[in-house]
Amino acid sequence: MTIFYILYFLLTSFCIFANKSRIMGMFLMILLFIILTFRGINVGSDTIMYYTNNFNTNLEFSITNKFEISFQIISYVIYELGVNPRWCLYSLSILTFLFLYLSARRYNRLFGTSYVCFIYFFFLFDFYSLAFNISRQIAAVVILLYGYSFLFENEKKRYFFFIFVLLAASFHISSLIFAPAFWGIKINFCDKSFKMVFAWLSILFIFVVFSKNTLLAFLTSKFSLFEFYNTYLDDAETSTKSITGILVDYFQFLVSMFVYYWLTKHVSNKYFINLFVLSILIGIIFMAFYGNIGRIRYGIIIFQVVAYATCFTHFISFKNTGKLVFYSEILLHGYFILAALANGAYDIKPYYITF
Repeated sequence: MTIFYILYFLLTSFCIFANKSRIMGMFLMILLFIILTFRGINVGSDTIMYYTNNFNTNLEFSITNKFEISFQIISYVIYELGVNPRWCLYSLSILTFLFLYLSARRYNRLFGTSYVCFIYFFFLFDFYSLAFNISRQIAAVVILLYGYSFLFENEKKRYFFFIFVLLAASFHISSLIFAPAFWGIKINFCDKSFKMVFAWLSILFIFVVFSKNTLLAFLTSKFSLFEFYNTYLDDAETSTKSITGILVDYFQFLVSMFVYYWLTKHVSNKYFINLFVLSILIGIIFMAFYGNIGRIRYGIIIFQVVAYATCFTHFISFKNTGKLVFYSEILLHGYFILAALANGAYDIKPYYITF
């Protein structure tokens, strides 16, 4: 567990004192890559499956996984060549951090997003911790994150987005559901007043809190129309949260509204802002669920890493209220991430390295 305290301290320090340094951003990516890739066989709930390449190796795909051909091919080749099955884990780690780097580079070029802030919020928003468990899905999610960057290019380049949706789906089928983001970003939230967007999302938040069972029934009825999504209905239940938990979620929603407001003032690309609002909306809808269906949201809320990183790249220039939001965010999120890991989340503790 000590390693994660050290990581949080390093990432926070660099984010505050050296957030414009590309070299420091690359250093942090390499450090996180090493810690993830060379974790012990029992570090992470599903790690042992990747260590042993314990997957379908005969290329006879069921309806559920026949779309996930890239991962199946990797697993099959490792098996057939007789190489160390641990390369299944290595392959996913390399893929994840390759597309993290490519994403950081593209968003830095397009919007000036800091490399350091980018990797910091990837850690702070729990995606790094999840990579110790659902490695295949997180690899797909990061591919999607890279694909989203093409939605902000000119008309012809925008179609590259679908290539990366298919590539992501070839590792995890849940990625397909985010293909409509190509059209969804044209829902122009920028033309609405901040107060209107805030009011409607607040109403949605309240509705989800008090109508979780109704919403879950609706979602499961829609997902059941697609046979290859049936697996995501397994263990689909509404979460139970205390008043404190709901208040924490609402505080996080308020912070996202701060980021949204900042983006409307400083980012000219309306599609960027629209996608961020869509990620907030979907995040609110799925916040009431756990189980497989709750995991689907990662494919779009990953974009919040970019939105927050783009905003807080400039936190030094914030007024006192903005700086308070920034420090509250990193302290609150940091506390919950570290507390969850300390209590055994994803079976990461105890952590050890094997080469």
